[in-house]
Amino acid sequence: MVRFAFLLSLLLPAFAASADTLDLYAGRYLGCAVSGGELVPIETTLVATVDGLAGKYVFIESTGRRIAGAITPTDPQSADTVAVIWSDVYGEGPAVFTFADDASRFDGYWMSGGGTDRFSWNGVRSGSGKRPPDCRVPVS
Repeated sequence: MVRFAFLLSLLLPAFAASADTLDLYAGRYLGCAVSGGELVPIETTLVATVDGLAGKYVFIESTGRRIAGAITPTDPQSADTVAVIWSDVYGEGPAVFTFADDASRFDGYWMSGGGTDRFSWNGVRSGSGKRPPDCRVPVS
């Protein structure tokens, strides 16, 4: 019984550190994502939950149409890289975000549900003092 308590005391800080890291990533990010072959502005809002990082996003198509979506947690989630599932009117699939050490930005990608192509998705934390990316740059 003493061994179990000792092992448990070693494991609990690891879980707490993971939750603290996800709390660090929570916030509103302004950035760009590839959609329909073009770079579009996207606002990504992330929250830390007991299951992992979750949230929502809104991107604006070139026609001006606003597309809202949801972000749900999935595995794996490590110190600076978080995997999630995106979903909106176009479908759903995996996305991976890699955060800067200070969580002021993330660079990542999304994929369609059954596809293998990766499409850019990034964001700069609102209020971080850093300039959001320019979504007018053409996709090559």
